[in-house]
Amino acid sequence: LERGDGAWNLRWGGGVKGIGGFAATFPPGPERRRSAALFVLGGPVANLASAAVAGGVLVFADVSQPLAVAALGSTALAGLLLGVVNLIPLQSHGWHSDGQNLRELLRDSPAWRVMQGQQLALAAAMAGIRPRDWPVASAGVPEGLPPQLRAPALSLAVSVALDRGEIDAARQAARALAGIWPGLPDGQRQAIAVVVATYAARAGDAELLAAWRPHCEGGLLDLSPYRLWLDAEAAAMAGDGGEARRLVGEARVALPRVHDRSSVVVLGEYLDALEGRVAR
Repeated sequence: LERGDGAWNLRWGGGVKGIGGFAATFPPGPERRRSAALFVLGGPVANLASAAVAGGVLVFADVSQPLAVAALGSTALAGLLLGVVNLIPLQSHGWHSDGQNLRELLRDSPAWRVMQGQQLALAAAMAGIRPRDWPVASAGVPEGLPPQLRAPALSLAVSVALDRGEIDAARQAARALAGIWPGLPDGQRQAIAVVVATYAARAGDAELLAAWRPHCEGGLLDLSPYRLWLDAEAAAMAGDGGEARRLVGEARVALPRVHDRSSVVVLGEYLDALEGRVAR
């Protein structure tokens, strides 16, 4: 169940190792650590609360049917295990547990401050603020970050540079992304591939676009609007105007699946520009 800019969408996204589900917070400004800690604790607390409710019904209610006993017991056990394990500081297939995020938060580590900056940029994107005006536009990408945190920072840098028309800066960030891409966890690799492919399309590099487009399949989120646009760009570069127009039409229909208003605006402009080039 996924929130797009136009509506909620239900889709089967497949599985990603190390992740059962996730939530994102979009703060209106720099949050106090107490508020951020409450958000991080929300998942484990929900698991433990569901375990407590199921266990309480099982113990105090007159439940005799075997199926009901099995359902309540398995819910209580699963909730307890998920809540406790998720509070342990660990990584699974490149993804952090809530316990690891809480540990970084309490230490006020550089990694946590970078994560907060990225959340502020996402909040701005959800509000419809263009990449060139995001709060992290001039923050740069700190050295020494783990790849799963460095990648989103570089992705923001690519988006900001492209929206400002700074193709050289976008090229540098895209090259850095390509360098760390092989070590990223599944689910993140696909989104980063879309960013690099977007740079290739905007730079008019058909060979680079063809190299990265296969890596854009799958991912945690629905990336289909971007894939349709990238395919339309590739068709236009190959001289197939009819196919490009068809794919542009499909991409416009898919625009409400995009998750933030800012990307809806920017991707819409990309589609307008491509349609104009094909028409000429």
